[in-house]
Amino acid sequence: MNIFKAYDIRGIYDKELNLDITKKIGVAFQKLLKTKEIVIGYDCRLSSIPIKNAFTSNLNHKIIDIGQVSTPLFYYVVANYNKKAGAMITASHLEAKYNGIKLVKKIAFPLTYETGIKEIEKLTKKIKLKKAKPRIIKKSFIDNYIKWVTKNIKLKKELKVIIDCGNGVMGPIATKAFKKVNCKVISCLYCNPNGKFPNHTPNPLLNDTLKKLQKEVNLKKADLGIAFDGDGDRLRIVNNKGKIIDNDIINAIFSRYYLENNPKNKIVYCINSSNIFKEYIDENEGFAILAKVGHSYIKQKMIQNKAIFGGEYSGHFYFKDTFYHDDALYAALKFLEIYSEQELNNEINYLSNKYYTIPELRINIKNKDLIIKKLENKFKNYKTSKLDGIKIYFEKGWALVRSSHTEDILSIRIEAINKKEFEKIKKLIIKNVRN
Repeated sequence: MNIFKAYDIRGIYDKELNLDITKKIGVAFQKLLKTKEIVIGYDCRLSSIPIKNAFTSNLNHKIIDIGQVSTPLFYYVVANYNKKAGAMITASHLEAKYNGIKLVKKIAFPLTYETGIKEIEKLTKKIKLKKAKPRIIKKSFIDNYIKWVTKNIKLKKELKVIIDCGNGVMGPIATKAFKKVNCKVISCLYCNPNGKFPNHTPNPLLNDTLKKLQKEVNLKKADLGIAFDGDGDRLRIVNNKGKIIDNDIINAIFSRYYLENNPKNKIVYCINSSNIFKEYIDENEGFAILAKVGHSYIKQKMIQNKAIFGGEYSGHFYFKDTFYHDDALYAALKFLEIYSEQELNNEINYLSNKYYTIPELRINIKNKDLIIKKLENKFKNYKTSKLDGIKIYFEKGWALVRSSHTEDILSIRIEAINKKEFEKIKKLIIKNVRN
C-alpha cells in the first residue's frame, strides 16, 4: 500500500510506514524545503515518538520539538512564530495501528501530493542515509496556544459541557481552555491520552463513538456535549437532549454568524456539503466558494479568496482567525460563544428537518476509479459535477461518490428532500456501485 497520500503520508506502523522510510522522508523533506530548522510535534500513539525520532535522526539541523500536542496547536506554532517548515506525527482519527506525517511549509500550509509529497516520494528512493547529529530544542507552547485560542472568546453566561477526547491528545489542552471562558466541564470522558485508544476509535464522525457522550449529556443535564478526534482537528457536537448536531448545521450557523458580523464576505464549502450550508451563505448575502474535500484544498481556497470561514461535513472547521487552519478547539469555543448569546435550538431543529440524509456510506472496494468512471457513463444524461469523484443531481436530491484521499474506501453521500426520495437515490447508486 502506498503511504504517500493526497495530503499527508500515512500507513500501518512498521508494516507500511517503518522507521527506515521515515528517516528518508525526514531527509527528503529538508532537501525539498531547503530549511535548517524544522518544528516537530506528535500525537499520543505508541509509535509516534519512535517515528518522531527516526524523522529527525539523519538531519544536521535545528529541530524544535514541541512535544505531544494537537495538530491545530502545531499549526499555530509554525504559523504564529513564522517557521518555514514543520512535521506533525499523527494518523488523526484512524485506529491505533496507523500512524502518519503531516508536512507543512510557511504559515503551516500543508504539502499535498501535487505540491511536494510526490517529490518527497521520489527523493526517498534515491537517498542514502548518513550519520547526523540534529540539534534538538524542546519547548512547550501549550500555555501560549491556550491564551491565544481563548483571547477573543466571550461567553455571555456559564455553560455546562461534557467533553469526550477519545483518549487522544485533547484532554489536557481542552479542559484548560474551557475553564478560561466561563465554561464548566462537568465530565471529561476518556481525557487521558492513551495511544491504544481502549474505549473507542478516536473518530467522532462515527456515530457509535458518541453513544457514551450522548448518554452523559442527558444524565447530567449538560448544555452541550463536545467530542474531539485523536489529534484535535475534528469536532462533533451533541445538543442538550443528547442528539447529534449535523456538522453542516454547525457550518450553516457559523456562516450566518460570520456574515451578520462581516457582511458580504466569502465562505468556503465542500462538494459533499449539505444544501443547507450553501443556502445559508446565499440567504445571508455571502459569497459561496466551492472546494474539493480535504483540508489542503479548503485552505488553498480560503487563502486565495481571503474567506472568513470554511467548513467540511467531516467536522473540520476553518477560520481566518486561526491562520485559515482547521482548529476543533477554536470551533468548539466559538460555537459555545454563539450558543451563550443566541437561542439556537429552534434554528437547529429547522435546519435538521429541511433535508433527509444519513452518515456517509463507506465501502471497501477495489477499482474505485473504475467504479466512478462507470457511474459517469451511466448518468451521462444527468446534471453532474466531476470536481471530486462524481456528484449526480436528481430532481429531488443528489448523490456524491468519491475516493477517500486518506483511506482505501469509496465514500458515498446522499441527500434528498425526504426519506422516500433518499431511499430511491440510495437504491439506484448502490446498485450501480455493486454491479
